[in-house]
Amino acid sequence: MSKLKNIARFTSDVIMLLAITMSLPLIVALAKQELAAAVSFIETIALCTLVYFGVHIFVKKNDYLFKYRDGFVITTIIWFFLTVIGGLPYFLSGEVTNFFECMFESASGFTTTGSTIISDVEALPRS
Repeated sequence: MSKLKNIARFTSDVIMLLAITMSLPLIVALAKQELAAAVSFIETIALCTLVYFGVHIFVKKNDYLFKYRDGFVITTIIWFFLTVIGGLPYFLSGEVTNFFECMFESASGFTTTGSTIISDVEALPRS
């Protein structure tokens, strides 16, 4: 059980790191006065922060060392959550209405494939 708790703690650390990096497009959204985008980034950052503190309050740290098999589980879980969380600003701002398409855009951005479902990328807010 301590293995799962450490995996949850580590995953929440990475989720918080994503929230911190989302502050950069938030600053751009505020500078460009893109209100819908700024609100969507604030909501996503707040959700990530709640998850982080929730996990860290309920799951105490212990000295479990990860094994190779744990690395595969952690990588899979983190990729899934980062894709979901990365798609939230698209969905919350209303720029992309289908959440699975938001996840596709997020995964495309993280993997830098360049694939997109958005027909007019230039029409999106700069942030």
